[in-house]
Amino acid sequence: MRKLLVLTNGNLIDGTGHDTIQNASVIIDGDRIEDAGSDIKYPENIEVIDLQNSTIIPGLIDCHVHLGGFTIDKPGQAIGKATFMSIASFTWDYFRNYRHRRQLTIKNGVTTIRSAGDLYPHIITLRNNIDSGKLTGPRIFAPGPTITAPGGHPASTIYKGNRYITENAIRQIDNVGAARDEVRKLVEGGVDCIKAIYSDINPMDINQRVPRLSFGVLDAIADEAHKNNLRLMVHTGSANEIID
Repeated sequence: MRKLLVLTNGNLIDGTGHDTIQNASVIIDGDRIEDAGSDIKYPENIEVIDLQNSTIIPGLIDCHVHLGGFTIDKPGQAIGKATFMSIASFTWDYFRNYRHRRQLTIKNGVTTIRSAGDLYPHIITLRNNIDSGKLTGPRIFAPGPTITAPGGHPASTIYKGNRYITENAIRQIDNVGAARDEVRKLVEGGVDCIKAIYSDINPMDINQRVPRLSFGVLDAIADEAHKNNLRLMVHTGSANEIID
């Protein structure tokens, strides 16, 4: 059953570039904003929340989020390095980190994210469960696994030593045919975009080099993605790699 809710006495930044609207009201009907602005009329018998001059802004979009991945914020320590069974690591990651991070986005006003590479097909299942209302979280645009060169980043860097996440979050490819096949498989799997790594820089040690996709393979990935009306996001480690 849809429920009407009114937010009143707020300072509204509507995202259009116009000046802030003082003493604004926002009418929410279920999961949709029905009206917003000053001097908004609404029924008297519905729930009203007085914002007491707080600021109202549109939901934010974060275009680079990893919901999973065993992130440890310690310089020099590999993200995927596990000291116990990989499957146990994954279980902790999936049930703790995915839940924690998707809730954290909402608490910080981020209502849409683009995953920058997560476990597949788990990220697709999570996206669908949020879309259907089974779970609370941001709208997710997901590329699924990251495509990289054999032994490239992050397979031999931040995920080194964790077979499970390497097999489920990465695709290691070294030829054009395999690249096109993989993109087509991901399209069939329901991804929203494609991600590839075009960098030979090891983020754990910038003086060390790792294998990088050839430009021909990267071009094939981009072409196949565009044929299927999907965007390609590419990880690079320096300005020179962007120019390349």
